[in-house]
Amino acid sequence: MVNYNSQAPRIYGLVKNHKPNNPLSPVVSFIDSPTYGTSKYLTEILNQIVDGKYNVKDSFELIHKIKDIHLPPTYRLISLDVSALFTNIPVDLALECILTEWERVKTVTKLNQKEFIELFSLCCKEGYFLFNNQVYSMQDGVAMGSPCAPIIADITMNKVLDDIMNQIDFNIPFLFKYVDDLLLAIPEDKSEVIMHIFNNYHPKLKFSIEIEQDNKIPFLDTLIIRENNQLITDWYRKPIRSDVYLNFHSHHPLSQKVNTALGLKYRALKLSDPRFHKKNLKIVKNILIKNAFPPKLANSILYSTKQRTVDSWKNKNQTTEQNCFKSMVYIKGLSETLGRTVQSNNMKVVFSNRHNLGKMVFSNMKQQMDPMNKRNVIYKIPCADCDSVYVGQTSQQIKKRIGQHRNDIRKSTAQCALAKHAIENRHGFNFNNTKIIDRECNYKKRLMKEMLYIKSEGRACNYRTRG
Repeated sequence: MVNYNSQAPRIYGLVKNHKPNNPLSPVVSFIDSPTYGTSKYLTEILNQIVDGKYNVKDSFELIHKIKDIHLPPTYRLISLDVSALFTNIPVDLALECILTEWERVKTVTKLNQKEFIELFSLCCKEGYFLFNNQVYSMQDGVAMGSPCAPIIADITMNKVLDDIMNQIDFNIPFLFKYVDDLLLAIPEDKSEVIMHIFNNYHPKLKFSIEIEQDNKIPFLDTLIIRENNQLITDWYRKPIRSDVYLNFHSHHPLSQKVNTALGLKYRALKLSDPRFHKKNLKIVKNILIKNAFPPKLANSILYSTKQRTVDSWKNKNQTTEQNCFKSMVYIKGLSETLGRTVQSNNMKVVFSNRHNLGKMVFSNMKQQMDPMNKRNVIYKIPCADCDSVYVGQTSQQIKKRIGQHRNDIRKSTAQCALAKHAIENRHGFNFNNTKIIDRECNYKKRLMKEMLYIKSEGRACNYRTRG
């Protein structure tokens, strides 16, 4: 929970390409912020006591829950969506819920009630962020990007739904929630009543409604169809979809490309009623061909009888739980052979790429941090009087580490190789030309990288290069 080298949270925007005029969705990066560790700690505690009676974790669970539901003929399906939930969350409602459930909360934390509420209020109500070197304070809600935002939204929405369900005087067969999206069935003449109740619950929470059309309504990536008062589903793709997946000519192992296609196939089949399988397989084939898959390979993936069944796909993780995974950088023509040589029965080798679209194509929307404020870095400092360099690593902000180097030289205390080189040779170091050469949060990996950079320099004055 303690952070000695914190950074101010920084706000940036993600473009909503599917909306008119491409508005930005504001996100605040809380990594290394003063309350980052505290927020994660509180979130872990609250996750253990939150009531998930309305929640569905994904489309597969939704299908499982609605498969045996029979709707009365006069009922209709609707979905409700909260406008900008995170930034409009009534935090006081979440605090009220925690106080109500304190008997359960105290069983999973050593904090007393006063301490817990004070920390929770600090993380939620004292939000601030940096933009163009100006500090702003959040007036309402919780920033998207805060570690505690999802759990606060979950707690608050549960409270809202509990209160609203107690106000409704007609039967609702089911109500499912996925973050800020709600799916429920109501009498066909009660849509205005429902909207009035939901939108009058709290001035900050505003709901929009979508009513089924032609006995169909989309929710998540399923299309729910009401047929003879029973509910069946089909795989649903939004109109704004791009159908861009892993291109067959991309720099990835063939196994990843095949598994991407298989994942798409089994998702399309698992989310749909068997009567839609033939149609959905044709859609998947067109998607694969659009992503440069050879038609023959696409047919083999989609129509081969040797592949696992749809039902076995959902249990695919059960066969790999005991496996240890090791990651290697993918090099075409080498990695496959090396992977087969290294892997064993209880260890699997997976491949990753150092270059991705996020780094090579898309713009970085975050405000750039001052390099001297970065931490968990490997850096090098050139000597001002010879061609030597010093390579070091630090978990601190690099400006603090440079300050320590300056103090060691000034006090003639050879605490590290840099100070020893400067004192013994009466040389100076060009601290203004300090260069960050890598960044690594894992301490052991950072030490390993530091050693490799020292060896690669050839002229480093570090101790371990001598002898």
